[in-house]
Amino acid sequence: MGEWKEKEPSYLGASFVHCDTCGKMIPRRIWTETVNGEEKSFCSVQCAELYVTYWLPKYGKAAASR
Repeated sequence: MGEWKEKEPSYLGASFVHCDTCGKMIPRRIWTETVNGEEKSFCSVQCAELYVTYWLPKYGKAAASR
């Protein structure tokens, strides 16, 4: 299960975080979840569920080896 994290504002440079499912830029609150040992960033819980249930089985490492 994941958790919400607050992104710290950066005054020295722009740091952009994008959703790993839809690509939307995430300005403040990031849903982070560990998937296959990697920490992923999502804009919402729904995007995290879509990543695990649709994207990963279709385009993930296991799908690439088929």
